[in-house]
Amino acid sequence: MRDQRRTVTRLMAQLGQLGVPVEQHQDPHPRAFLPGVWIDRGVLCVCPWATWPGDVLHEAGHLAGVPTRFRPAIEPGSVDRKGGGLYRAVMRWMLGDEAFALVKADADASAI
Repeated sequence: MRDQRRTVTRLMAQLGQLGVPVEQHQDPHPRAFLPGVWIDRGVLCVCPWATWPGDVLHEAGHLAGVPTRFRPAIEPGSVDRKGGGLYRAVMRWMLGDEAFALVKADADASAI
């Protein structure tokens, strides 16, 4: 566990150097999906007890997939809100309506 925590600390520093805003928080957000890691207004938030590097990279990947100007709108749970949330809106904006409809139809079909 100590090595994993050290890796998380290094990841936080490296992500910050790459321009991903990272903050350390003592308590998790109640709507955070992953334990001790979430995005709030475009900032990657990590609790000091979060020990899974993959969780940090997973959430950082959400930020990487969203254009910088939309990142401040991301809040804990915003991806999963009814209607698709911010992430789907950004994906539709990036892909265009026609391509987004194909991606969504494929995702819906694989969920069955």
